[in-house]
Amino acid sequence: MAVSVFRLDRDKFDQRLGQLESAGQKFDSAQHQFAVAAQAIAGATTGAGSSGRLSPPPSGSGSSGSSSGSSSSGSGWSGGEHWSGIGELDQFHSPLHSSVIVLDGKLSSISRNQKAAIERMRQALHSFLELNESEKSAYLGRLQALDTKFTYRRPEEMADIIKSYNQARSAFEALSKIV
Repeated sequence: MAVSVFRLDRDKFDQRLGQLESAGQKFDSAQHQFAVAAQAIAGATTGAGSSGRLSPPPSGSGSSGSSSGSSSSGSGWSGGEHWSGIGELDQFHSPLHSSVIVLDGKLSSISRNQKAAIERMRQALHSFLELNESEKSAYLGRLQALDTKFTYRRPEEMADIIKSYNQARSAFEALSKIV
C-alpha cells in the first residue's frame, strides 16, 4: 500500500490567499454599490416624491441654471445631478426589478462559492502536519477575515423588490396556464 504525502506550498497558498483578498475587496465594493442601487431603485419605483415627482435641489444650490433646461449639462447643478418624473422611471420598473433579482442571485452565488473555497482551504490547513500552530493560526485568521468579507448581506430593500417580482411572476404563470 502506497501512502502519499502532501506538502504545503506556502508560496502558492499565500498567492491564492492574496487573490482571494483582492477578490474580497472587489466583492465588498460591489455589494456596497448594489445596496446603494437597491435603495435608489426601491425609492424611485415606489413613489419617493410626495408630489409624484423627484424634484431638483433648491435653486440656490448650484450656479445659476440656464433657463433652457438642458438636461445633458445637469442643469448647472453641482455633481451633474438629473431629475425625472416618477412616470418616466416607472417604465423601467420591470427591467430594473428583474436586473436587481439577477444581481442579487449572482452576489449570493459568488458568496456561496467563495465561502466553499475558503472552507476547503481551511480544511486543507488542518491536514498539513509541517505547519506549526502559529502559522496555522495566522492562515486561519486570514481565512476567517475572507469568510467575513464574502458574506453576502442582502439589502433590506430587496425584500419588497423580490416580493413584487414573485407576485408578478406568479400572476404571469397563472395567466399563461389559462391561455
